[in-house]
Amino acid sequence: MQEAKEYPDNSGSSCLFCRWIREGKAVETLGTVAAFNDGYPVTDGHLLIAPLRHTADWLFLTNPEIRDSETLIRSLVNKIRQRDPLVTGFNLGTNIGASAGQTVFHAHIHLIPRRDGDTENPKGGIRGVIDGKRGYHPIKQPVNTPIRSKPTPGHAGWDSLTSEERFTMPKDVTKVRDQEVVLWDNTATRLSRFWQSGPLVLVFLRHYG
Repeated sequence: MQEAKEYPDNSGSSCLFCRWIREGKAVETLGTVAAFNDGYPVTDGHLLIAPLRHTADWLFLTNPEIRDSETLIRSLVNKIRQRDPLVTGFNLGTNIGASAGQTVFHAHIHLIPRRDGDTENPKGGIRGVIDGKRGYHPIKQPVNTPIRSKPTPGHAGWDSLTSEERFTMPKDVTKVRDQEVVLWDNTATRLSRFWQSGPLVLVFLRHYG
């Protein structure tokens, strides 16, 4: 396979992982791949799985290298769990290209043991590669200030409501900035909008089906 031209040439003596392989720093070897302790571990037990052959990234691994990597990773996971019962999960991933955070251009896979409480909120996991994107944050809604419990005859838009809508009666009317928002509690699927002299009134129909 031809190497990606945009990657720097750090093969041979300039490649950190090639040097580690020559110096026998692997903690475990299986077929075409080896595992090393990460030089800057994220957690205790953070390992790197790399092919013995110098190649730029995971996309250039051969099928035997991919199979050996998977077998070695499964073996390492079992050993880590046996050695440390506090390990309750793992992050497994690879960086491909400088824009994705790759700094050593010798293919490698990160195996990161995780323990309950090692971070305040682990939800989102690998999404954290982009700052502020790890969690699942809903769109923030403006704070609503209740005005009155329900509209009455003469209230903005009352005359345009159907008899069914008047019968169900909204549970709440709130003010969002300069708009009045009427929250309905029926199971209709229609959204009614109507204008009158004054602020825009929106009628939201909640659907509980």
